Amino acid sequence: MKYYGTFDEDNRPRDYIPDKLVPRFIISVLIYLLARTAGGLILGGYDRNEPPSLGHTISWFFIIKIGLWLIIFDFFFYTYHRTVHTIPFLWKFHSLHHCTKHPTPIQSILAGDIQELIEIFLIPLITSFIFPLTTHEFWIVQCILILSEDTHT
Repeated sequence: MKYYGTFDEDNRPRDYIPDKLVPRFIISVLIYLLARTAGGLILGGYDRNEPPSLGHTISWFFIIKIGLWLIIFDFFFYTYHRTVHTIPFLWKFHSLHHCTKHPTPIQSILAGDIQELIEIFLIPLITSFIFPLTTHEFWIVQCILILSEDTHT
């Protein structure tokens, strides 16, 4: 337990972002929000003349489609994350993410450039090529991902 830690928030409060990493953290959050929004518009083939297509298309198929996209995304993310923990060469790109032992949920985005590129762009891009979504479906998926990332740890 000493090595991996426990949920001991009663004994030790959550960590703050180190002062020297605050500018990087702010930029990371902005890049995440802009990239995922633009990605949905580009990958989903956004047409400003087309009204949102969720009102009349919410069905069991819609829910299953969103669920399958999230499962595929989670598979790629888990595989990538497991790999960076297993291979020493890749650990150096991932170690910044673990500079805190009692993170807040928002600190999960704190990472190096290569890790951010993989997590913010590459994994959603691969998932979308395998299982494409419309712009509006992608937006719903991003809301679900933000909610799940905000409530993890």
